[in-house]
Amino acid sequence: MLFVVVREQGHGWDPSRPMRDQDFWPDHVTFVNGIVDAGSMLLGGPLSELDPSGEAPDPTDAVGANRTYRALVVLRAESEEDLARLLDDDPWTKHHVLETAAIYRWEKLVGEITPA
Repeated sequence: MLFVVVREQGHGWDPSRPMRDQDFWPDHVTFVNGIVDAGSMLLGGPLSELDPSGEAPDPTDAVGANRTYRALVVLRAESEEDLARLLDDDPWTKHHVLETAAIYRWEKLVGEITPA
């Protein structure tokens, strides 16, 4: 099964620091690389909110006081329970840097997902 998951900053996220300067970044990258290599993660990356002028800031920058860091990931898992275990293994989950905001079961109807 495929799932679309929206993750957002938890209480372990420091909004004054960019994404790559957050605590446990190297551990999170190692985890993500592992689930990509295992075929569990198909797509992923940060989302950007439009600012009042209509510009989309770099979603890897510090989010500041008035914005929330969010990421979208597409994951493959046998069940919702397996998906929950997968997300729980992320060091950013364990340290509340990211929390799951939403999970959707997804049926891909068009297009292809190819490795980066």
